[in-house]
Order: sequence, then structure tokens, then C-alpha cells
Amino acid sequence: MQVRVENSRGWCELRAVVTEDVPPGVVVSPKGQWAKYAPGGRNINWTTPDALADLAGQSTYHSNVVWLKKI
Repeated sequence: MQVRVENSRGWCELRAVVTEDVPPGVVVSPKGQWAKYAPGGRNINWTTPDALADLAGQSTYHSNVVWLKKI
């Protein structure tokens, strides 16, 4: 099923697969494809902050709060 993943920073559309491997209330998303190849030109990175960590200029963290909406 297609879902919209969103928070106050942004949103993207992804395909959801529900399994028993992930607890209820938790969403797992691999890094996925480059945004330019994703639907609407957006990927999960649109839900993370733009700030960079001081070590190697990577993301400051890899988890955040999101809401899902079936589309």
C-alpha cells in the first residue's frame, strides 16, 4: 500500500509493507533511492533536519517522529 510519511520538516510517499518484524507504532525505512528517482522527487530524507554532524558531515541522527497516512 502507498503511504504518505510526514512530520513538521517534510513528507514523502513510500510503499508500506507491514510485517511482524517491526513493532506496532514503529516505522522503518531504508535510505532508499535518490530523491530525484523517487515519486514526487522526495525520499525519507525530507523528514530529517538539514543540520550536519561534526564528524564527517553526516546526518545528525537517523530517527525521528513521523505520521503515516494511507493514500
